Amino acid sequence: MKVLIIEDCRVHLNLLQRLLGKAKGVEPIGALDALEGFAILRTIPDIEVVVIDQNLPYLKGIDFIAKLKATPPFDQVPIFISSGEEMSNDFLAAGADEVMIKPYDVALFVQAFEKYRKA
Repeated sequence: MKVLIIEDCRVHLNLLQRLLGKAKGVEPIGALDALEGFAILRTIPDIEVVVIDQNLPYLKGIDFIAKLKATPPFDQVPIFISSGEEMSNDFLAAGADEVMIKPYDVALFVQAFEKYRKA
């Protein structure tokens, strides 16, 4: 399962890539901002899940969700918000599938991906 992680903090990005990379069958791919994330989605069409932070340069996570959900075929890609901001209802209303508020339980974070794994 290819997972795109969009996080502007290199430390957090590397941590998430290492964490998800340990899960069986998960290939994490990192981007430092939403524009880079869109470019990766266009070049790697088999991304199965997107993890995105809320506070990013150029485009906030919640705005990224709206753009992604309005762009077929990406509108079907599940989106995880990984944020320090408690805006769960706003994220879900925008189209996020999962909201993980930092700090979160790492085991639960990794476990949440299982229901999006394609058969």
